[in-house]
Amino acid sequence: MPLVTLINAGYSTWENVSSSTVTFIDDGSVTGNRSPSDGINGHYWIYPPDALFNINGIFYDDPNTPNNEAASALTIIEDNNYIITDVDIVYNGNKEWLGNNHLIWWNEVQSVAIHEIGHSLGIAHADIGLNPIPVMTKSCLPSSDRRTLKFDDIDAVSFLYGGNLITNETFSDTDYYNWNLTVMPGVTLTINSGTTLNFNNNASLTINGILDVNGATSSKVNFNFIAQSSSPTNGIKVNSSGSVDIQHANIYNARYGVYSNQSDVNINNSNIHHCFYGLYFLNTNTASSNPIVTNTYIQNNTNYGIYLYRSSPTIDNNKIESNGSKGIYAETYSDPEITKNTIRSNINDAIYGYLYSDLDFYKSGGGKNLITNNSGGIKIAYGSTTYSGAIPSPGPGYNSIYSNTGYEVSAISSSNASMMTNYWGASSPPAGRILCRWNKQL
Repeated sequence: MPLVTLINAGYSTWENVSSSTVTFIDDGSVTGNRSPSDGINGHYWIYPPDALFNINGIFYDDPNTPNNEAASALTIIEDNNYIITDVDIVYNGNKEWLGNNHLIWWNEVQSVAIHEIGHSLGIAHADIGLNPIPVMTKSCLPSSDRRTLKFDDIDAVSFLYGGNLITNETFSDTDYYNWNLTVMPGVTLTINSGTTLNFNNNASLTINGILDVNGATSSKVNFNFIAQSSSPTNGIKVNSSGSVDIQHANIYNARYGVYSNQSDVNINNSNIHHCFYGLYFLNTNTASSNPIVTNTYIQNNTNYGIYLYRSSPTIDNNKIESNGSKGIYAETYSDPEITKNTIRSNINDAIYGYLYSDLDFYKSGGGKNLITNNSGGIKIAYGSTTYSGAIPSPGPGYNSIYSNTGYEVSAISSSNASMMTNYWGASSPPAGRILCRWNKQL
């Protein structure tokens, strides 16, 4: 069988991995000798006196160590700032390259090509002792079927080309990604304290499985998305099959700090800043549990600090400050529980409930929120309600609502507000700071 057919079959083996996006283009045959940095990625058979056959060269057969044979092939990679620019695969011409029985012959072209093409993709040798034996094992018997990729091979190419994590992984370092990462269903990505993940080129981290972030008070996990982008997935995106538990993390420079679509989310002791949206919850009313956001600093985001659509999270003991629009925007049948937060210095309203949303400030012994120095305090509209205290039921609000530039509270368009037992900067709300109109009730 022609060599080119066997080598192309090796490329097809890697291309046929469904969880990978790697592809190759055949530009024809190469002629002459291998030339470094010529931009031609070729396969070459080489012979003495090439330097690789010199003493201590990788193709040198030492007559004093007959059981330690020279290598059959070598992949030579050149790069520029970690970007592969030239790959040449060279074969030992002194070896006897035999026929197609890859389960018997060591030097069988297709099997060796598959292994070396794996190196050209940036895949290192597999760990010893894995079963079944990967084709990327440094030296494996032909009987292990070196033409068939094993799980470890598939795992590697899926991650490098496609960004798909298909088995449980733990990250514990500073890493840079120029591509999207996706945690596949049934897979857990664990990130240890002190880890920093940098995402370039509008990249995202998509969770279809489980994300478990284990930061610490003095050693947080950092997610740096480099720059806000218009990409709808830039940031941490959690789909309906996914769930996240984020403890002690910094998330910044994304379009969405965390985007949750019908998924379970728990965020605690974190800092979400300089994103376009801090937190974005979509349709989580249909998730198995409502999201929980506690002890988290949500600040300096370009648009909303927290956006809710048909979502009813617990928002407790957070600082939601200096965002470019509303601190919390809850719309379309959202029913958040908002307690013990500091919500201040947001460019628009501190909290806005819109279109049949219910803002609950009275649970867990009173709201106890500080809402101050925003362009507006609490606003509800179009059939929405807010319970920030009512006597005797459900109980006192105990919120402090004062020094907001616009109205402290406004209820418009068939909305109802219950606002008893709160502090207004004085014993009673200042005159002219409460707005009620258009079939409202206060």
